[in-house]
Amino acid sequence: MLGRIAWRGGRGLALADNCAYLLKGGGRPFLERLLRLVEVAPGATADARRALNLPLPDVEDAFQAAAALAWHADVIVTRNVTDYRRSPVRALSPAAFLKHAAT
Repeated sequence: MLGRIAWRGGRGLALADNCAYLLKGGGRPFLERLLRLVEVAPGATADARRALNLPLPDVEDAFQAAAALAWHADVIVTRNVTDYRRSPVRALSPAAFLKHAAT
């Protein structure tokens, strides 16, 4: 198992979008294989409260980081890595994640 990841975006769909974008239509089979290797972080009220205290300027990014913390995620996968410079959980671009997952 690769570990736990935090999906960037609402309802966990952004990683699917990122993979589909990178794989040009091959995203669905990739995600089916990926979900055999990783689990997706849920969210809760306590995580939302934690997010409001994180040092991230964008509240949506803070919510993602808080969910990642709660889930003990290894990484956050996002096309916007620079917004997570101050995140307590490391952020990887989709391309970097795919390289990491392939090793």
